[in-house]
Amino acid sequence: MKEDELKIEFEILIEEIHGFKNPARIKIKDGKLLKEFGNILNDSKFTDVTIITADKKELRAHKNILAARSKVFEAMFDHELEESKLNQVYINDFNEEVIRQMLQYSYTGKLTKLDDLNADLLAIAHKYELQELEEMCVNSLLEKLSIETAAEAFKLGDLYTYQILKESAVNMMKQHAASWIREDASNEPQVLVNISEIITNLQKLKEAEDCKDEQ
Repeated sequence: MKEDELKIEFEILIEEIHGFKNPARIKIKDGKLLKEFGNILNDSKFTDVTIITADKKELRAHKNILAARSKVFEAMFDHELEESKLNQVYINDFNEEVIRQMLQYSYTGKLTKLDDLNADLLAIAHKYELQELEEMCVNSLLEKLSIETAAEAFKLGDLYTYQILKESAVNMMKQHAASWIREDASNEPQVLVNISEIITNLQKLKEAEDCKDEQ
């Protein structure tokens, strides 16, 4: 090396950076899939089954979607039953509004009239083994629970074996019945009927449990 030259040596250390994520992203709109399935429900194109309601209305649907959501529909369409042969399903115990809501849930997982139809939707969900819909209905009943609705909630809890509904209805009565009777009984006699119904139902349940214990 010459006297007027300066020699510099250095090392470059390259390390692999684990977990690096590129922050750039394309924004994807939420709910597109649900919207498209909702459109499928509202468009009769490619439908292959007709549901006939208690009020004689005809609703078009898709077997594969119904079967994917409900084991009852799956069994119905998977065997040589009349519904599978004729591509018609008669639902004689629910009207158009309730069945439309059930279909809306089956296609999109969403409901627009849950609070208004929670008791009927609980019944149809139980019939077609739509467990998530059942639970949505029970939660709606619990959220709307009052001294006026406690008797109905108790009966539904007993019918569909939801202990949480029965217990919540009884607790509602215990907490509010005495004060309500003092203040409003003369104005709303129906609530007194509700209280009486719960007491009667509780007595019947106790008698049934006593009979089981004796056997």
